This record gives sequence, structure tokens and C-alpha cells, in this order.
Amino acid sequence: MKKSLLMGASSIILALPCASVAQEAAVQRPAVQAQQVGGDIVVTAQRDRSLLSKTPLAISAVTGDALRNSGITGPSALSDVVPNVSLDHTNGIQVTIRGVTSNDQTEKGDPSAAFMVDGVYIARTQEADVSFYDVDRVEVLRGPQGTLYGRNTTAGVVNVLTNKPELNRFKATVDGSYGNYDAASLQAAVNLPVSSTTAVRIAGIYDRHDNYYKLAPGDTTLVNSAQRENVGARIQVLFKPTSNFNLLLRGAFANIKGTQSALNQGGLALSNFYTNLPSGNSPNEALPVWSNPNPETALVRANRLPTNPGIAGHGNRYGENNTSLALEGEANWDLGAVTLTDITSYHQFSRNETNVLDLAPGFAVPYSNNSRFHQFSQELRVSTNGTGPFHVQAGAYYFREKQDVNVSLFGLLGPAGSNAYVFSFPQSPVINRTWGLFTQGTYKPIPQLRLTAGVRYTNDYKYRYGYSAVLPAINAPLSQSLGYVNDAQISAERVTWRAAIDGDIPSGLLFASVASGYKAGGFGDGCSTGAPGQSNLTSRGEKCVYGQAFQPGAILPQLQSIYYQPETLIAYEAGYKGKFAGGAVRLNVDAFYYDYKNMQLTGQVMLNGAPSQVTTNAGRSHIKGVEVETILQPDRHNRLNIGLDILDASYVQYCAHTLNPGQPTASCDANWAGRRLDRSPATSLRAAYTYSTPIGASRVEATVGTRLVSKSYVTAYTTYPVQYVTPSHTQTYVTVTYHSPDDRWYLQGYGKNLENFIAVNGVDTNGFVTAINEPRTYGVRAGFKF
Repeated sequence: MKKSLLMGASSIILALPCASVAQEAAVQRPAVQAQQVGGDIVVTAQRDRSLLSKTPLAISAVTGDALRNSGITGPSALSDVVPNVSLDHTNGIQVTIRGVTSNDQTEKGDPSAAFMVDGVYIARTQEADVSFYDVDRVEVLRGPQGTLYGRNTTAGVVNVLTNKPELNRFKATVDGSYGNYDAASLQAAVNLPVSSTTAVRIAGIYDRHDNYYKLAPGDTTLVNSAQRENVGARIQVLFKPTSNFNLLLRGAFANIKGTQSALNQGGLALSNFYTNLPSGNSPNEALPVWSNPNPETALVRANRLPTNPGIAGHGNRYGENNTSLALEGEANWDLGAVTLTDITSYHQFSRNETNVLDLAPGFAVPYSNNSRFHQFSQELRVSTNGTGPFHVQAGAYYFREKQDVNVSLFGLLGPAGSNAYVFSFPQSPVINRTWGLFTQGTYKPIPQLRLTAGVRYTNDYKYRYGYSAVLPAINAPLSQSLGYVNDAQISAERVTWRAAIDGDIPSGLLFASVASGYKAGGFGDGCSTGAPGQSNLTSRGEKCVYGQAFQPGAILPQLQSIYYQPETLIAYEAGYKGKFAGGAVRLNVDAFYYDYKNMQLTGQVMLNGAPSQVTTNAGRSHIKGVEVETILQPDRHNRLNIGLDILDASYVQYCAHTLNPGQPTASCDANWAGRRLDRSPATSLRAAYTYSTPIGASRVEATVGTRLVSKSYVTAYTTYPVQYVTPSHTQTYVTVTYHSPDDRWYLQGYGKNLENFIAVNGVDTNGFVTAINEPRTYGVRAGFKF
């Protein structure tokens, strides 16, 4: 009923026609691009336009030109310029902000940081890589954003804003690059003024590079040469019939191809990762260390073509061939006293992936994933206008994702030494639905002081039905399987809030806030209505336990832990943003403290021959730190950026492994209290120096930047967690750019990760390394404007 009301309201408003703005900005005009005022950037982080230096949040914003000049062509490189943020290629893009992240990127998992494109939340982060083109700016909000942005923003928000159509102006850009690993990229965009009230912008991208991994010695198996081969296109149509109304329609398509960058036991010697392993593999002591092998000689390609092309239609397909489709509409209607806003979005994502998992020497298992995801979201908002002491915004938000998941492992070694042929994981439907109501207001008792308060009510629902089955043959009936039914659902509601104060002082802005964040709870694999050996019926009328009988007690611990709690966070923050010496010196300082409860950690165990995903809550964590950024620009030739991040993120209560779970004799066998959270180095120092000099009417700009990062961890939460340690290291980049007169074209040489340092970015639930960062890359880039 609530869904019908929201959709009906939206239809009526659009039919007026209605106001609408993207989720990222209440009053943003689509024709407005990344404006700069006195070297300052205009941002829309609070759903209204404000100068970056006057926005009382821990926020970083980088324009498209600045991204290009720093050699940033994808989301993962944002960590070079944004404090306490990492975007890692794992199974999609895993966003970590100030140590808060989520390692569950399955169909039932939610991120802890929201990745958005033009203010639209992207549920499947595999799409994120094909959104980073024709970029106007990127805004990164650190800290919980539960009031204006809703759940799944416990860590913060990454919002990619693309260039919008402009009226009465023809423009075109072309950017291309070529580098080592046969890396080639081409981006193009054209702005077409159709009439005085209509404009169209069309943009596209082609991006590919060879594999970063080499064949293992003696391995002659064919491999796909392209690790990445992505194609994307976006078309936007702007209608602005009057000065107070505009409507922006957007469509986007992407094809995401290439090999999966996985490193498994059969392909990479574990001696490259483990040092000083104690006997017995004690969970408290086994800390594998990444030894930074040279990717040109030591790394291998572990993904192989299926050895039997007749299996389940595998043929000669390899890697991923995924597609995404997006249809969106956003508008804005200024009624004088208020502005009405709305955004409607539909996304469809298809996963078509085949692989061979080298689980152990001589044991390679073909794998396929053929899944479909349908996402619909809508937001209705109203915001007051004017220059009075009050500014209020309020709205309603609705999101629903339906999934049909089909994953299979062929030739799998079954339980008790049997040779089961296939592990099948069909899940349909998987439903993830949320709706919320929110409001936030700011009051100015005097022009120099602002008081802000906001609140949001969120209602969540999740449901999944399917099977985890080990079958003796392809298409064998479930009655012949070992395994279990996955049948679980949750309903929950939560109120998040924010209170803040900020004020102008002679040298800048002071601000302080306290805010709460929330990520919904959920469930792991298993049936919530059954028990070992019982025949309880599921919501579909089937038995929770089917096929052969379970081994006694095999599923008991997991049945007791199917459901896990929501994670919550209360953040206390204070900051300062200032300018000195006529703007030649800029200083930003943020200090924060998080009380983080029930952090969700996902791992895998074997249940009766079938892999089972288990998510637990890490009782409590504390995160505190300081971020300092300064920009020194004494003249137009020299610019120095320096950033220092100090982060103390550790568990207060977390039992990583329990002996005899669910029994009276249960005890904690691996207490991780005091250990650092994943992806949270204690210290990070960033520095970048840019020198610009004119050459006649043209100019040359050279930038060298480096990032010194202290030790950090990545963990696989298996039965006994496996933790990878990345030691302290530096990563340096350099760009040299020639800009033609009037900036009509440029030519750039670049080098990234000059040290060729390799870090573990991702591990799967078996403890295998699945992703590393980019090795040393270099090349040339050129662009033209028309």
C-alpha cells in the first residue's frame, strides 16, 4: 500500500509536470556544472548548493579536471587524494571510509558506504567501474549520513556527478590514453543544443587492459588476454520550458567484460603471503604477511578456461560478460516559497560469469554465475527557498530490488569423499525493500550562526528463498541432493538523527555534530523454520531439510545464527575550515569519535558438503581519529597539497571463533578485542606538488604525489579467520601535462604506483586472495575540446 501511494504521488507530480531533483541535490539545476568561486568548489552534499569551504561536513570534492590532472580515471584511485577512504576492486567496488566497510557483496548483503551516480544509489557495485566517465566532480562524505541519505551510509557516501546538458551551446570532448599492459581507453562526449529549451548530451567510454597476472610455470592453459574490457554509453536530455522548471531524462548502458582477477591456491604459491606460520594454525597467531612480489615475475593467472567445454553450456566463454541498463528521470520545480523535487530510477544488472576456481593443486572447479537484478527507487522532496532564518527540507524515499540468483560449481568434491558433480545455489526471489520519511532543518539565530537538526524513519524488509544443493549430476532432482533450503525474512524499522552547529569566524568556519548511522540486519544461509533432521515446512510448503539426512549437529550452530543484528554507529565530530594569507593557505581539520556496534562480518563454512555464508556481529568497536588537510598556493605557479590522517580503529568486543557454539560449554577461542579493523591503517600521509609554467600562450603542468600508508589488514572470516597483513609502504604517481593555448587540447604523460608495490585488496570467504591493486602503470593521455 505504501509503495502504491509513493508511486502514485510521483506519477501525479510528474504529470503536472513536477519538480524533481536527483537524490544528491534538492535544488541543483541540471545545467549547472562544477562551478568554482575564488578557487572554491560548489557542492551539493546537503541537497543544496554551497561552497566546499562553507559546508559543515567532513567532505572532499574533486572536479573532473582535477581528476584528469592527477591521473585518476577510475574510482579506486580516489584514495590518493581523499582522506581515510579506499575503493578496492573486490567483487565490485568495496568502499571503506574511516575503517567502516562491508565484506558481504552477495545478493543478501548491503554496503556500509553508499556508492551513488548522480545521486542514485547503486545496489550492485559492479556497475561502479563503468560510471567514471564524463565526470563533472566527485563528492565524498565521511561519516554517517543517515538523515538525508538513509540506511547503508554508516560509513559515508561516494557520489559521482556527471556533466549535464547545457542549453544553447555546442560542446564536444574526446579523451584517449594508451599505456603498458596494452591499456587503452577512449572517452567522448558531445553537447547538442536542440532548441532554446532542449539540450542533449551523449557520452561514451571504452576501457581495456591486459591481465596483470602471468601464467604459472608450465601452465599452457589458454587465458583471455583482457582483464578488463568495458564499454559504456550515457544519454541525457534536458527540457527547460520555463525558468522555474526543468526535467532531465537519462539512460545508460554498459557491457562489463574481462577475466576475473582472482588469485587462488592453485595459481599463486601461498609462500608469497604467509610468513612465520605457527604449527597448528592458531587463529590468534596465524597472520599471513604480504611480501610484495614483483607482478612481472611472481604473480600468475589463476583463472582458466573450462577444461570440458560441454559442461552446462560453458563452451569457450571465460570470465565475465555482464550488462547494466539504467533509466532515470529527475526534475526541479521552483514554486517560489518552496521547491518540489523527485527522482525516479530503474536499474537492471545481469551477471554472466564463468570461471575455473583453482581450489588446490590439481583440483580446478568450473564455476558459473547467471543472475539478474532489478532495482527501482524513487524520492519525493520539498525544500523551502528564500533567505530567511529557517531552511527546511522533507521527503519520502522508496527502494526495491528483486534478484534471481543462479550460481553453480561443477565437478565439486562432495562430502565424505563422494564425487558430487555440482553445487547448485539457485535463489529466487531475493527481495530487498526499504522506505523512509525524513526531514532536516537549519535555523540561523544570527547570520553567523547555524543550528541544524534532522531525523529519518526507515522501514526495511528482506526475503530470500532458494536452495544450497550438492547434486550427483547436472539437472539431478533435489531429492537426490545433500543440502538445505534457504528460507528467511526480516522486517525492521529504525530512526536515525543528526544535530549540528556551525558558525563563521574571521578566519573560516567552525562546526560540530553528532549523528547516528544504521545498516539493516539480515540472515545467512539456512532455513529459519527447521532444525537438523526435522521436516518443518518452509514458506513455500517444502521441507527445510531435503534429500539425504544431515549429519548429526552439522547445521545446528548455523541455524542458531541465521539472523544477525543491524549495525549502528553514533559519530561525534568537530572540524575547522579556514583560509589565510588572502587564500594562499587553506586548512581543514576534522576530529571524530565513533561508537560502532554490531559490525557485520561475513564468512563461509561447509555444511553437509555445501558452502554456507554465515554473518556474525562483532559486538562493539571504537573508531577515533584526526584528519588534517592543507593547501599552499603562494602564486599561480606553485601548489602544494598535504594531508595527514591518524586513525585508531579497533575491536572492543569480538569473538572471531567460538568453541562448541550453541552448547553450554561454548567458549571464545579467538578473542580479537584490541585488534585493528580491516583496511584501517593507523597513519596515512599524502603529499602532492604541482608546478605550472607558461610557454608562450600555452602552459606545462607537472604533478608528483605520494602516499605513505602504515600497516593494514584484510581478513577472510572463515571457520578460523585468515588475516593478511600489508606492511607500511608508499605509492607515488607523476603526471606531466602540456596544455595548448585556450586549453583546446592537452597531452599528458603519466606514471602510477612507481614503486610497483602490490597489496592485497580482497580475499574470498575461503581465504583465497581475489584481488590486488594495480601494479606500476604508465602511458600517455591526450584530450581535445571542440
